[in-house]
Amino acid sequence: MIFYEKSMVRINSLGKVFCKADWVWDLRHHLFKDFDLWFLIDGKGRLMLDGREYMLHGGDCFLFRPGMTLYADNDHDEPLVVIYTHFDVTDINGNVVSPDTMQLPALFRKMSDPVFFVNILHRMLDCFYRNDRNGAGNWLTAALLEIGHLDKSDSQLNAFSCVSEYIRELYTRINEHPEKDYSLGKLALKAGYSPEHFSRLFKQHTGISFRESVTRARINQAEYLLSSTAYSISQIAGIIGCPDIFLFSKLFRKHTGTSPSEYRRTVRGNTTQKDGFATGRFQHILSRPDDFSVLR
Repeated sequence: MIFYEKSMVRINSLGKVFCKADWVWDLRHHLFKDFDLWFLIDGKGRLMLDGREYMLHGGDCFLFRPGMTLYADNDHDEPLVVIYTHFDVTDINGNVVSPDTMQLPALFRKMSDPVFFVNILHRMLDCFYRNDRNGAGNWLTAALLEIGHLDKSDSQLNAFSCVSEYIRELYTRINEHPEKDYSLGKLALKAGYSPEHFSRLFKQHTGISFRESVTRARINQAEYLLSSTAYSISQIAGIIGCPDIFLFSKLFRKHTGTSPSEYRRTVRGNTTQKDGFATGRFQHILSRPDDFSVLR
């Protein structure tokens, strides 16, 4: 099961409660002795759980643990409707398993499909009312498995959000500093993925492959340098991180349809500028020989 290898659930009590307007649940001086799966079908209220406040609404689901303290009340105009299930987790011999040895789901979650979840709980209630303890336990297990599935999905979604932010920042950095040495293997390792999977994620987020994004950024910078400076083609190749002038020329032609020298003549005519002329950003770049060993 989701808590403990080869574990089982044993229901102690359960029920569906339509709380009165003045309902209060005060366990601030009493500790939970077992687990309690607590699902809010409807209504509004407030819960203080181990010093943290939760505003309660329909669809909220809590899994209280042994040893917790709490205080709860509800809105007088919209009282809570709750299904609760007190249970223990046991090993195959029927011995209660300590929560300290389990991998527990999250304490709280908002159920994404409350209608589906409450149907599971109603089936559990029906079995329990018919004195079918095994059936009720099976439906409780199904409810806990659904919680585990949602928690896993949320975890994957959070991980996806983190890698999305990482790729967005990387894509910006590549375009702002295309001359840097970008190792797919090292970047993938930093993100916690294999190079192959990270490459797929990168293309999924940006629309182009990792290698293509680096190449495009370097070609864009080369076009700027060819049109705005008098650096030689060899120097420009070094500036953009491609010290092999023949490879640079080949890549440039592949992406623009023309050679670097032809591109320069086209955008600038036949006029030339003094050697060493550079503007703004690229004057600063050339003053940093540690970035471009080819220019040392």
